[in-house]
Amino acid sequence: TSVECPSLRTLTIQNCPKLSTFLDTNSTKKDEQEGMSSVATQSLFQEKVVFPNLTKLTLRALKIKKLWPDQLPTASSSMQNLKRLEVDECHSLEYLLSSTMAKGFSQLQYLCVKNCRAIEEIITTKELIEEGKMETISFHLLKDVELVDLPKLRIFNSSRTSVECPNLSMLTIQNCPQLRTFLDTNSTKKDEQEGMSSVATQSLFQEKRCGTFLPSFISFNNLKTLRVSHCPKVINLLASSTARGLVHLSTISIIKCKQLTEIITTSEEDETKGEIVFKKLKTLVLDDLPSLRRFYSGNTSIAFPKLTKLILCRCPELRSFSCGTINSSQLTSIITQIDYELIDKLWRRYFEFYEGAKPKELVWEGDINTTVLKLWENDPITSIRHLFMETLDTSMKAFQNLFCLVMFLKSLLLPRTNRLDWFLRLNLLKMTCRMLP
Repeated sequence: TSVECPSLRTLTIQNCPKLSTFLDTNSTKKDEQEGMSSVATQSLFQEKVVFPNLTKLTLRALKIKKLWPDQLPTASSSMQNLKRLEVDECHSLEYLLSSTMAKGFSQLQYLCVKNCRAIEEIITTKELIEEGKMETISFHLLKDVELVDLPKLRIFNSSRTSVECPNLSMLTIQNCPQLRTFLDTNSTKKDEQEGMSSVATQSLFQEKRCGTFLPSFISFNNLKTLRVSHCPKVINLLASSTARGLVHLSTISIIKCKQLTEIITTSEEDETKGEIVFKKLKTLVLDDLPSLRRFYSGNTSIAFPKLTKLILCRCPELRSFSCGTINSSQLTSIITQIDYELIDKLWRRYFEFYEGAKPKELVWEGDINTTVLKLWENDPITSIRHLFMETLDTSMKAFQNLFCLVMFLKSLLLPRTNRLDWFLRLNLLKMTCRMLP
């Protein structure tokens, strides 16, 4: 038995909690008597389900573990003309596609995966791949990717697959707390057993080295908008080699990433490649990044010839924007305060709110680095840290107590208030400190 719908263009399956497969190929009396274990392992769509002209597929609130078979031949792909794929609230899914199946979606233009509690990777490698060989998957028409509210997402694709998206113009990653890197370059059983220390040093976006062959793991040549928020395990965002290829970026928004220490990281090898230029970047938003120390850690100069809007809020550890020269001829001020009152109401337009926010406070000291240093020096938390450092005992326990004190005081200072006024009017401060064990 097969199902073929050559005229079907749009398919939406929503709120069907008992639907486990579109076509049950194992429906025999014996299977019914022995239970539903065989059905549970089936995919929602199979080789005998053919929608050759389907362009839009929406799946919402389904209890399915797999969408397609891992080894379905791409030559007979059942949905080879699919352009839009949206998956929402499918809490049993652990991955979206196998690398074999992904090759059959060459017409895909829009991909949205959100609110899927169990999903750990978007493209997985289930089939055996020869050691040292790199699988290449090309989404040459893909323009927009959204990954939102995926609490277990670790990676986009595994270390043995290279993904090319030459026309990707918008990438949104929001509330993916387990995501450290797009590509797991250490995804082996041995690495998993020995811990995640190597993964912790990777950038979210980086290049994949394979011997002397150095392909970009994902092609961002036409990316225009990069948005990342609520990803607490991301430490570095971009490798400098990747950043050099983002020549069409017009907007970068990075918000609420607790462990992010730098946006662009560098290596000794890359220091010799010359200036990093974001030719078309107009808007840069950095907000609520408590661990951010620098935008760029290298000594190479960095240029923003068209940057006109820089929002820099709640980054208390940011003392220097870059170690090298910064060229930003059109920038005349840094926005240090915005109106947060509408943010909860505009959750679906979260990034648009930030990027279009009207400033409440502007600061400018002639250039970016000087302004950033001035903001750091004027931050009351910085003043408190220096005040206590002068009289501190050198023991580690005393330092830990200071850290706790700073974090407590920091929690009291709301971003919508004039924070210095709290201390200008202060007459008496009493504290009882308990030594940490």
